[in-house]
Amino acid sequence: MNKAQSNIIPNTFGIHNRKRLINFNLETVTVQDEQGSHTEYSYEQISIPMVNTRGDMISAVINNKYPRHQELALINNKIAEPDNVEYQNEYAEYQERREFAKNLIDNILQYTDEELENMEVSEL
Repeated sequence: MNKAQSNIIPNTFGIHNRKRLINFNLETVTVQDEQGSHTEYSYEQISIPMVNTRGDMISAVINNKYPRHQELALINNKIAEPDNVEYQNEYAEYQERREFAKNLIDNILQYTDEELENMEVSEL
């Protein structure tokens, strides 16, 4: 999973090297160092080509947590052993990620690139 960290709240969306950067699942972390404690932000980040479809974007969010080989193994394990509780639980988590990805991307697609560039992750 591609995790990023920043000392400021990141924008939801950005463009870098002709790719879209989408940041999500923001977590606030308190860090203790020699200067005292301060807040940092940890979040997932995906990078996808500028020309893409809704399906490509959803796949990028899913594959950030479940690389393609792991996704296929998970699905095949569920099909091969449908009564296996461990596989059922893994598959349920995978389905939650799929729903999350669809909702996230549908929410993002409501906005223009310019609106997203000025939006913090927590606003999505």
